[in-house]
Amino acid sequence: MPLESKFQSRLPMATFLRVAIVCLLLTLLVGCARFNYVLPDSPNALSRLTPISPPPKIALVLGSGGPRGYAGETRNCFKPIAALSAIDVLRLKITITRPKRNNMSDTSSQRTASTTETSASAQAQWPNESRHRATGPLAGVRVLDMTAVGMGPYCTQTLGDYGADVIKVESPEGDVFRHATPSNNKGMGAPFLQLNRNKRSLVLNLKEAQALSDLRQLAKSADVLVYNVRPQSMRKLGLGFEDLQAINQRLIYCGVYGFSESGPYAGRPAFDDIIQAMSGLADLQGRGRLEPPAYVTSIMADKITGLSALSAILAALYEREKSGLGQAIEVPMFETMVAFNLLEHMGGATFNQPGNNMAYARAVSPHRKPYCTADGYIGLLPYTSSQWQRFFEIAGRPEVMHDPKFATPEERAKHVGELYEMLESIVVKRSSAEWLALFEANDIPAAHANRLEDLQQDPHLVATEFFQTHDHPTEGQIVMAKPATTFSRTPASVRSLAPNLGEHNETILKMADKSGDK
Repeated sequence: MPLESKFQSRLPMATFLRVAIVCLLLTLLVGCARFNYVLPDSPNALSRLTPISPPPKIALVLGSGGPRGYAGETRNCFKPIAALSAIDVLRLKITITRPKRNNMSDTSSQRTASTTETSASAQAQWPNESRHRATGPLAGVRVLDMTAVGMGPYCTQTLGDYGADVIKVESPEGDVFRHATPSNNKGMGAPFLQLNRNKRSLVLNLKEAQALSDLRQLAKSADVLVYNVRPQSMRKLGLGFEDLQAINQRLIYCGVYGFSESGPYAGRPAFDDIIQAMSGLADLQGRGRLEPPAYVTSIMADKITGLSALSAILAALYEREKSGLGQAIEVPMFETMVAFNLLEHMGGATFNQPGNNMAYARAVSPHRKPYCTADGYIGLLPYTSSQWQRFFEIAGRPEVMHDPKFATPEERAKHVGELYEMLESIVVKRSSAEWLALFEANDIPAAHANRLEDLQQDPHLVATEFFQTHDHPTEGQIVMAKPATTFSRTPASVRSLAPNLGEHNETILKMADKSGDK
């Protein structure tokens, strides 16, 4: 059989013509051009993409569907046309784009007067394209983040660390945490930088009809919406659960705010300090020391509630895989913190008998604290009977364990304050290094009481490369803790750093438009 006949028997004429056209275009346009061969991992992979750098001049795209203002997990592996199968050719699309100079972020949108502009010089440039591919277990999940300060952003940042595409919806004034100190530039405070990596910033003035329309359009393709404004405000804007469920039945709609909607405190304003005071956490800081209530020196209520919201969202995503339906989630700060505080501190009230004392005695003992040594402070906690026995032996006080008050776990629990006071008086007699060497040799839990400033030099954290330095396009070098949770197949990652206000308006709004056109 002639060569031409053999070739035509294997490839239909239409396919043959496509190959010829492709070759012609490549000859005319390529020269020394670079190819980017994009093979989505799933049929809808192109619907959940994020910008890459630098954009290819020519992209050969295999698969159905089309990009929606995003770019996917690309494999930069050139595959010659001659090596394409007939099936590949039938699925072949060619896109030609013009590279941007500052190519890892978007130019600012002029869509509304409220949109905050970001200069071209402020756009991120990343040296490593692979850094921007979502590898975590939530890759492909899209999150609309309508939260600010600490509680909601901690939740959504973790979703982003796990691979989700998080769109941070901000007012023209931006997240109030942008203005926390210290900072190198206005609107990019250190706490904001630490809480908003792996997010894109979209500025919308929700007082404008067009902005509301844009948000609803985005909600059509979103998997999760998280908000921390009052539910009444969301309903007033037409963004209540029923409103958005009507356009997206798969949407998981999570509200994180002060108080449950089912009680008389519904709608009251709440911040970390308020909830620490109301939930009994401040009382616990002074209890046992006969001191006034005091706040924990951390935004504890914000962070714990944020993690609770994270777990609820993950559970809802799992359930949706079975039902196909989204649902509304309420994570109130007050109830979350009361439950959290009372896990061990319910105490005698557990048995529903009048007069029983609350609080876990060991935790509220005034002598439960890092112990002063001859030259510093250490954390120390003998816990089992054998550990207590070894401690008193190396301390030269073996007789203590023969005292009936300390001989059994039950008796030690009753007299734990006295026991800890004894520890305090013994530990001060030797240096930290001496004690820690003895405790390590005798398998007694103990450690240096680190200052915050010590953590970056901690040998374990250094060995695990826990602290990472990143080059932010506008803020210079910043240091962040990497995601602490590890996954064996789908690792969490830091793909992008906290965005400037409104940095991604153009890309996100174009995506909304294209989604609506379809």
